[in-house]
Amino acid sequence: MTTDERLLKLEGQVQALAQAWLHLASASETGGGHGLNGLSNALSKQRWPDTAFEPYAQAMLSGLVEQLELAQRHRSLEH
Repeated sequence: MTTDERLLKLEGQVQALAQAWLHLASASETGGGHGLNGLSNALSKQRWPDTAFEPYAQAMLSGLVEQLELAQRHRSLEH
C-alpha cells in the first residue's frame, strides 16, 4: 500500500468515526443522557501532550462539537 493510499484510508476511517460519534452523541443527548454543554466542556479540555498530532486532533474535536451544536439547533427548530 502506498503512502497516498494509507493516508486516504486513514482519512476515510477518521470521517467514519466522526460520523459515528456525532450520531452517538446526538442519541445520548436526545435520550436524556449527557447534555451538550458537559460534552463540549469535556472535549475542549482534551489534550494529547507532546504529540505531533495534537493540533489536528483539537481541530477535529472543535469541528465535531460545532456540528453537534448545529444539529441541536436544527432539532430545536423542528419542535
